[in-house]
Amino acid sequence: MSKERRDLLKALRAASPIAEQLRRTNELVARIPKLDLPAMSAVDLNLAPVIKMANEMRGRLDLQFPVIGNALKEIQKSWQMPLAINAFSASLGFNEALFKLPKWDFPKIDFDALHERDERALRFASLNNWFIQPEAPYSFARDIDECGEDVAKLDQFFIQMISSLKTEILERLKKDHPEHSPLIAESFRLHDEGRYLGAIPLAMISAEGIAYSVSEKSIFNSSKNRPEIASWLDKQPDLSKLAKAFLASLSEQHPMSKPRPGKLNRHRVLHGKDTAYDSELFSLQAISLLGFVGWAFAAEGLVSDKRYLNKGEDETVHSLNLPESS
Repeated sequence: MSKERRDLLKALRAASPIAEQLRRTNELVARIPKLDLPAMSAVDLNLAPVIKMANEMRGRLDLQFPVIGNALKEIQKSWQMPLAINAFSASLGFNEALFKLPKWDFPKIDFDALHERDERALRFASLNNWFIQPEAPYSFARDIDECGEDVAKLDQFFIQMISSLKTEILERLKKDHPEHSPLIAESFRLHDEGRYLGAIPLAMISAEGIAYSVSEKSIFNSSKNRPEIASWLDKQPDLSKLAKAFLASLSEQHPMSKPRPGKLNRHRVLHGKDTAYDSELFSLQAISLLGFVGWAFAAEGLVSDKRYLNKGEDETVHSLNLPESS
C-alpha cells in the first residue's frame, strides 16, 4: 500500500464529519501531480463552472488515486446541497489545495468579505423570521440584498424558495433527525392540507427540540437581549468562519424569539396569546426555521453533535469500502 493511501486512510478514519475529512486530506490532494484542469479567469458566484470543474477533477482522481475519487463521490452524494460547494471550496482549507495544483488559474477571492456579506444578509432575513436552507442556491445573499428594506419583497423571495424546496427539506429532516421525524412529518402534512394552526406549533416544537437535544439551550427564550442559544454558540471553539456566518441567524432577536407586532412569535402562539396566526406565510416561516435548525444541528451540520462521532467514523469507512487498518 502506498504512503499516500495509508495517510489518506488514517485521515479518513480520524475524521467523522466529511468536512473534517476534507481538511485533513488537504495536503494529500495538493501532492497530486500534473492535473491539467481548465483555467478560470473570473468568478462571479455562478457555481456552474465550479461544479463542472469539480466533476472533471473527480474523474481525474478516479484514474490516479481511486480512493480519493471515491471519497469525493461520497461527499457529493452526502452533500446534496449547493451551499455545501461554498463550504467545500472556501471555508475548509480545500481551496488552498486547489491553488497549489499545476495549471490552475484560480483568482484570489476575499472569502472573509463573502462571509461578512452572507452574515449581513442572513441576519436581515432572520430579523424578519426567515432562515436559509442548505438546498438554496448560493446566490441567496445577492437575492436578499436586492430586496433592500422591502420586507414584502423579502417575504415573496422566501415564500417561493421554501415552497419549492419543501419536499427536499422534509426528506432531509426525517433522515437527519429520526427521533423528531413523527412531529416533523405531521407538521408538514398539516401545512400541505392548509391546517396552519396545527402545523406551526409542531414545527416550532420540533425546531426547539432538535437544538435543545444538542445544546440544552433554547432557540426562543431570551437572555441578555439575545436568544439563549447565542451564548452557547459563542463558546463553540471549532466553528468555521462559514458556520459562524450562517449561525448568526440564531443569535439575532428574531420575532419568533422576541415579539414584534404582526410577526409570528413562539411564546404568543404556544401560550395561547395569539390566535390569529393561521396563515401560509407564518407556516412557511416556521418551516424555514425548522429546516435551518435541522441543518445546523445535524450530525454533520454546522454544529457537529459529538454524540454521533464514533457512529460517523464507522459509517464513513464502511460507505467508502475502505479496508480495516492493519
